Amino acid sequence: MIGENQTRTPETERDFLKRADNLARTAAVELGLTCEYTPFDKVVEWFHGSDFRWKPSTIRVYRAAIRCALESCCQNPDAHDEASAALARLNAEPVRPMPVKGAKPRTSARKRKSASIAEMREISEVLLQSQHRYAALARHMLWLNTELGLRPIEWSTARLEGTTLVVTNAKATNSRANGEVRHLDLSDLKPSLATMVKELLAMIEAALETSTWVEIAAGIRHLFSWASAKAAKAVPSLRGAKISPYTTRHIAAARAKVAMDEASVAALLGHNSTRTAQSHYARPRTARGWTPTRVGVDPSHVKTVRRTYRARGAKLTSTSPEPLKI
Repeated sequence: MIGENQTRTPETERDFLKRADNLARTAAVELGLTCEYTPFDKVVEWFHGSDFRWKPSTIRVYRAAIRCALESCCQNPDAHDEASAALARLNAEPVRPMPVKGAKPRTSARKRKSASIAEMREISEVLLQSQHRYAALARHMLWLNTELGLRPIEWSTARLEGTTLVVTNAKATNSRANGEVRHLDLSDLKPSLATMVKELLAMIEAALETSTWVEIAAGIRHLFSWASAKAAKAVPSLRGAKISPYTTRHIAAARAKVAMDEASVAALLGHNSTRTAQSHYARPRTARGWTPTRVGVDPSHVKTVRRTYRARGAKLTSTSPEPLKI
């Protein structure tokens, strides 16, 4: 059965349940239902009938959200039979709905994956003048993450062990990462950047004493957006093209691609295969003007990355990694 043996973090499950509830409300409106709760089978029927409406990635998320909600309802004896039947129907037709073709990219596909040093410097100057309580934290993250490439949430649990930054992989469930943690060697970083790492970790630790990471991350996103808009007065290329915390991860990926092989780039980013970074992250040419990253990755982590290969003009295909040589 599709979805079998998968694991979800509590945060992912909470988000899925919320999304499924919104989808059920939309289904009720579009189906003309007036009942207080949308029947499970009607939600699945509406979902399967929504051909050529969403992109493939959106369909995957929506299907996962509905499945999560139905699996949760199966735990309730009063709703078990109805939820089980709907879940079986959902899993029996994995090819529906059909994805839309030729639609304008949405969400992450439209977000900026690159920025010039001039743009980053102007944004940094704006943050330097800000009185926001997270301004210094955001400014440190702005520069450091273009080198280290962490997911924003991974900074909340990162820790230093000597010159090694130990990062808990945020997407370690369902074999999406190449391990629970990854180790980044910072011994070749400039002394100023190494000092900034210690300062950033200290600022995050202090901020977490009075706020949750959700609140801190929201403040950082706001600061990036606000600073981008303000910096656009001096750097016109930022007009209507704000950067986000994730933009810095893309910059780090592009810089890494200049200096590392594909498996090392995947290990740096915490991916279980080379496919994601090569298909969805910024291209090496977008790192023009930036120096290659000086962050090192643990060779043992590189060995666990699954290689994907592509012939000229063909799509990426996965292959099993070679057995580790002991």
